[in-house]
Amino acid sequence: MRKRHSTMGQAVDVGKRMNAKHIILTHFSARYPKVPVLPEYLDKENIGVAMDMLRVRFDHLPLVSKLLPIFREVFVAELFELTIKKEQRVLKDKELSEKRGQLKA
Repeated sequence: MRKRHSTMGQAVDVGKRMNAKHIILTHFSARYPKVPVLPEYLDKENIGVAMDMLRVRFDHLPLVSKLLPIFREVFVAELFELTIKKEQRVLKDKELSEKRGQLKA
């Protein structure tokens, strides 16, 4: 059976299109052992991130989006490592593309 998961961007887009007052993202990929990359666009809306065991009362939903800066601070080392790995992948892909271009020429 094929898994069908949304990216963060896709989930946020669906939430916006359905005029959700609050969007809480959860169930992140196994690629992120502790915390997923938390893009800056999450800060512009009522978007929150739920980590394991998070419980929120309905009347506290507006507070969930306020946790993003705290998550970024708590997981600063992990987020930095994810950023470095992403940049390394981009550079490696660029090098491979350039090599392929040279081989075709």
